[in-house]
Amino acid sequence: ELGISKTRLTAEGQATLIINLLHLQHLPRGDFLCEALEWVAWEEMHENKPYPKLKLKNFWASEVYFFHSTDQMKLVSEMCPDIQDMLFMYQDRYTCKLDVLANFRNLQNIELWGGDFYVDNFTSLLESIGSGLVKLDLHHVDNIDFINFL
Repeated sequence: ELGISKTRLTAEGQATLIINLLHLQHLPRGDFLCEALEWVAWEEMHENKPYPKLKLKNFWASEVYFFHSTDQMKLVSEMCPDIQDMLFMYQDRYTCKLDVLANFRNLQNIELWGGDFYVDNFTSLLESIGSGLVKLDLHHVDNIDFINFL
């Protein structure tokens, strides 16, 4: 576990730490993860993929800009395939396609804020990840009712 939230470390410094801690599994309040992974990807863009795989098991949405892009979440799913626990703030399908969360095959706990159950196709997402979920927290999701879960 590495707790470095709200420090003055740069994305480069954060990336260096998480890449070199080979057994790191938890980043409490690790809202900097996307920026650190983007730095790693930028540094390695001249090398062949695949990017390094981390053993991280949790994702925490940014507390600076809250909403992540589809590309950011694809990168996280590629570099952190073991993520089981996620706090995700959803803005709209133009910022991030909700179905990108289906890339997280080991997801067990998700706290998801925002969206519209029908417009953003929550049904498809839940069909993709639902069988592995132990905990589902939905907050401020419009047009949701009991019938959605039958």
